[in-house]
Amino acid sequence: MFFVAPGFANNSETDYIRTFMQYVTSLGYRCAVLNHLGTLPNFPVTSPRIFSFGNTNDLHAALTDYISKYPKAKVILFGYSLGGNIVPKYLGEKRERSPNIIAGFSICSLLDANRAIHKREQSRVLKYFYQYFLARSIKTIVQRHRDILLSDEVVRRHNLDVKSIFNAMSLVKFDELYTRRLHNFDSLKDYYDWSSAIHYLDGIKVPMIFINCLDDPLVSEKMMNPAREFAKRRSKVIAIELKYGGHLGFFENNCFISESITWLEKALIQLAEAIYKDYKLQHSIEQQQE
Repeated sequence: MFFVAPGFANNSETDYIRTFMQYVTSLGYRCAVLNHLGTLPNFPVTSPRIFSFGNTNDLHAALTDYISKYPKAKVILFGYSLGGNIVPKYLGEKRERSPNIIAGFSICSLLDANRAIHKREQSRVLKYFYQYFLARSIKTIVQRHRDILLSDEVVRRHNLDVKSIFNAMSLVKFDELYTRRLHNFDSLKDYYDWSSAIHYLDGIKVPMIFINCLDDPLVSEKMMNPAREFAKRRSKVIAIELKYGGHLGFFENNCFISESITWLEKALIQLAEAIYKDYKLQHSIEQQQE
């Protein structure tokens, strides 16, 4: 069974997630998706919070509920972009996790938020266009659920400046004015340290595959170093770096005339099947030894 954590402000209705789900279910596999809190337009939030870069509690709750319904299912986690940080962070945290989870994938993700916002690491796309795009996306979500997220009580408790929040022109500024305060961190650096999977990698006990592209405008080559170094330390961790693919591109022809199923979906299934076969083999050997 496959469980997917989408990218920033994405959910099961996002095109690349729908494509992945349709493909794997057509092959006979079961697939579930984490709908990031607040992103589905027709589902109101019931508490004053939405998704964030490092919050793994929603993933844990969804997995716990799913596995309780299908206790024999063996689960492989797939994280895209923001989800690609949440998955390895979750797998490395000191918390109780189901033994049904047998592997994880992190796709096109930066694992160190503080490094990503460092001026020398930023491309112009990240610094201007993408930061603005992300801020606009999350402000739209906050506006949609404003009565809950920015109630008078929440504004007073966290000392929020509502006008400045909606005037934020970058995700970094938005996180400074809203997200880190909502999570009760004294500084943005502290919040990003807590959020970043780089600080949790050594706690991962299951096979892990990181996939990045060297032409990704959002994740520079230097930002791939945490995955590279982790793969060097662990025999069942692989860091795959591709020359082309951009940020969640992976088209087989080009972005204007392309197959609906990208080569990435096919490669992910092949890798996942190999991991599952290895899991079954190791499990069989352990049973014989007992």
